Parts: sequence; C-alpha cells; structure tokens
Amino acid sequence: MSKADRETYGITYPYDYDRRHAFSIVGAYRISPRVTTSVAVQAASGFPITVPSGTRVASNPDIGPRGAPIVIPFLDVTPVYEVDFGQLSRINSSRLPATSRVDFRATLHPKDATGHWTFYLDVINVLDHRNQLAVFSDLEYNPAGPRPLVVNNYGGGFPIIPSLGLKYRF
Repeated sequence: MSKADRETYGITYPYDYDRRHAFSIVGAYRISPRVTTSVAVQAASGFPITVPSGTRVASNPDIGPRGAPIVIPFLDVTPVYEVDFGQLSRINSSRLPATSRVDFRATLHPKDATGHWTFYLDVINVLDHRNQLAVFSDLEYNPAGPRPLVVNNYGGGFPIIPSLGLKYRF
C-alpha cells in the first residue's frame, strides 16, 4: 500500500504510481525432494488517470501584430478538434480498475535440491486476466452533433506468459 502525492502550481494530486491498496500472497509446496511448486497471487487498486472532459478546437501559438503571443484556432475548412483534459485541478482525479494476477512456478532439481542444475517452468498471469493498465483516448465521428465523440479504450494488460528456464549454480 502506498500513497504518493505531487504538487504542481499549488494543486496537490495523486502521483502516477499512487496505489492505495495492494495485496500479495506467496506459497510454495515441495512435492518431492526434486520437485517444488509455488504460486503468487497479487491484487491491487488501480493507478490514477486523467480522463478527458470533452473536446476543444485545436490551436496554434502565433505572434500578434504588436509582438504579443496569441493563439489562433487550427482550421482545415472546418475546425480541427483535439481531446480536452480540462483544468489542471482534474489531473489524476479518476482511477483505473483494480488489477489482479496469479503466477505459477514449477522447479525440477535433477539430482536433489543441493545439485548444480535446476530446470523451471514459469507461467505469469496463469488466469489470462487482462488488467487495464492504461487509457487511450481517441476522437470518433459523432453523427448526432458537430463535435466528435471522445472514446476511451482501456488496455495495456498482458496475456499468459510461459517461460522455460535452466539455471546452473557454481
């Protein structure tokens, strides 16, 4: 469990890796003097994110007639829109869904636990739970209005990852 805040321009908000709740449990079982298995279970609350509040007309910075900086709307026959995340006070005000994962390992010692060679099978994310670790905001055509719709796609999780390994101890 951790609480990590940042401060920017006088606004305090959760840091990108702020995780308020986390739980892990690990267990191992020796099937025989040559074979050991282990399981790790992890569960945690989601990371903070900033979800878009809507859209806005994209703009280009420019220099005005008297040398002062100005902002000019970006037009290409019609206005060009971009995702609008709103005011700075909204930063990291939402959270991704909770995550969970189960990992498994089986280890074989060809002679016994004190031998030099060890073979193992690791399986990360045994249950193939696709945790949502990021949000990707895109604009899509809106048939009911002049502004595009903001569509949030959650993803970034990984599938089952098996691996075989060989370890030699000197």
